[in-house]
Amino acid sequence: MMKFQHILLVEKQVDVAQMLRTVLEHYGYRVSTAGGDEDGRPILSSDSVDLLIADVALRSNTGIALADHAETLGIPSLLISGDMERWETLEAGPRPFLAKPFRLAEFTQLISGILTKLKA
Repeated sequence: MMKFQHILLVEKQVDVAQMLRTVLEHYGYRVSTAGGDEDGRPILSSDSVDLLIADVALRSNTGIALADHAETLGIPSLLISGDMERWETLEAGPRPFLAKPFRLAEFTQLISGILTKLKA
């Protein structure tokens, strides 16, 4: 039996989080959501998460700090942001990044690629 890969989606905009969760579940992923760092950290630490997707601008902390924490746990991350002033820095950074708004096909292909590398 195939184990569904678990994605933690940390997004402060509830409507965006719901839409992305629906898309990811359609592709067969198991998805947990959190509105910020304070909700996301316990899920990363206690639940078998395969990938973190985090908005860079969260309520209490940055998605970058959460991605750093995920990395210490051996969990890869994908950062997303609608903040145009951060795009250049994020695109040059060490982690995969998508600028909002993005095409859902690009989003799901990037996730699939990250998770496929984990299996290899």
